[in-house]
Amino acid sequence: MKIALKVDVDTCRGTRQGVPRLIRILRARNAGATFLFSLGPDHTGRAITRMFRAGFLGKVRRTSVLRHYGIKTLLCGTLLPAPDIGRECADVMREARDNGFEVGIHAWDHVLWQDKVAMADEQWTLKQMELSRHRFEEIFGEPARIHGAAGWQMNPHAFVLTQRLGFKFSSDTRGSGPFIPIHQGAIVACPQLPTTLPTLDEMIGLDGVDARNVRNIVLMRPINSMIEFKQIIGRGTRLYDGKDYFTIYDFVKAHHHFSDPEWDGEPIEPEPCKTCQQHPCICIKEPPPPCYVCGQLPCECDREPCPKCGLPSRTNLRSDRCRCRNRHARFAPMTVTG
Repeated sequence: MKIALKVDVDTCRGTRQGVPRLIRILRARNAGATFLFSLGPDHTGRAITRMFRAGFLGKVRRTSVLRHYGIKTLLCGTLLPAPDIGRECADVMREARDNGFEVGIHAWDHVLWQDKVAMADEQWTLKQMELSRHRFEEIFGEPARIHGAAGWQMNPHAFVLTQRLGFKFSSDTRGSGPFIPIHQGAIVACPQLPTTLPTLDEMIGLDGVDARNVRNIVLMRPINSMIEFKQIIGRGTRLYDGKDYFTIYDFVKAHHHFSDPEWDGEPIEPEPCKTCQQHPCICIKEPPPPCYVCGQLPCECDREPCPKCGLPSRTNLRSDRCRCRNRHARFAPMTVTG
């Protein structure tokens, strides 16, 4: 199984400090990746305007933004001047290319693009893409072949411009597989390779769970990707003090679609029944006895009327709620003697 790694580099600090570390890690494991760079001013601090968007504050808490980005980065473009990433980090970007990694354009100003492009006109969109394209050529001495939009935010003009500006392919969207965009009935001759899996920052601290102590994994929605399936299962395989197993509850039969003997290993023989020592169990299970009073199963005895509405309760002993709007009015179950 093969996957393609895409690294979107948003900030000056991420370029200067994070990219060299990733290069060393990837080279040590003989792994490839595509680095997409923000090439203009770092206005990360202006992202504070997103605090009222649904889910933004939750993401901030989950991903420890202050610890990962640093206070200086979070003030860039507000209380501190916005550094020019392309000017200050050109050497790091060329280092990625010189180490055999694919490089491309993420944005000119990643915060501005994410916040404005959806409603922008063609002139604004062209200006932003031209700025990043010219800076890329200035740094690398050749035209950019790859475009990967910041935050997967695009507009119809941007899709058309990926072809006009000479990109060979793009990764501007999320989806399940490659596709060719069509705008107003015309094919855009720049294939899209969507992001198909959750990003790292989306997985960090998901639901407040520390992956090491996960003991139960519940699959309740369809999973269409082998890689995503393995990521989910992998959250249970990490070792933790006192943890020597974990349990998968698969309500959608996902494991039937992702059989991978090389990765799964040999299946463990199921434990036999403790009584008959067989699997599946062949013990004879007697049905529960009928009601002592009416002799029926389930019980059909009349119940005490509801003290609020006066209506008879349901006859099934498993329900002791009346049918009136007072759904929380409960009354004592019938006492059976005999």
